[in-house]
Amino acid sequence: QARAMPLLKTNERSNTGGPVLAADEKIHFSCAATWHGSDKKAVGEGKVFITNKAVAWFPANTQDSGFVLDYHTLSMHAVSTDKDHFPSSCVYCHIGFDGDDFYLVPAEESDVKTVYDTICTCSALNPDPEEEEEANNELFTAMMGGMLSGGSGAATEGKQGQNGANGIADPTEELSEAVENMKVEEGKDKES
Repeated sequence: QARAMPLLKTNERSNTGGPVLAADEKIHFSCAATWHGSDKKAVGEGKVFITNKAVAWFPANTQDSGFVLDYHTLSMHAVSTDKDHFPSSCVYCHIGFDGDDFYLVPAEESDVKTVYDTICTCSALNPDPEEEEEANNELFTAMMGGMLSGGSGAATEGKQGQNGANGIADPTEELSEAVENMKVEEGKDKES
């Protein structure tokens, strides 16, 4: 089941009243909770389901729609205990970067921390694809920098200012040198 929308409003429920799960999706925690919109008014009483793919809430009245939010669109979540901001302890959530806020208020105050902790754990299972790609690019750049500089991660000191335009060493020459050094090192290992 694709969840491309930031906050999916749905009437689809499983036979247990929770979200319809994808084949690789599991419920990690659920409890009775009230959903409050950004205006802090209660949408209704129901149940929150925290899966490894999304946070879902369904009202007790099965005729009303529930909400499903995937972790990629949940930009922030926190425990709120400030009674001046919200009348009861809850999990505050923010959708996207200019999106709406909502509040999950578990029926049992002792469940607030569990809801928050479970969202943290499951959110970590769903890294942002853009951030993951950036991390891979940084790793590749660091690895290539190490290869080009003979493993030090910086340009080979003796080459700076001697080759290339603007005093920058020729990376092709450095790569050839690095490969040659690896062959020499490999040969030394075989002799030992």
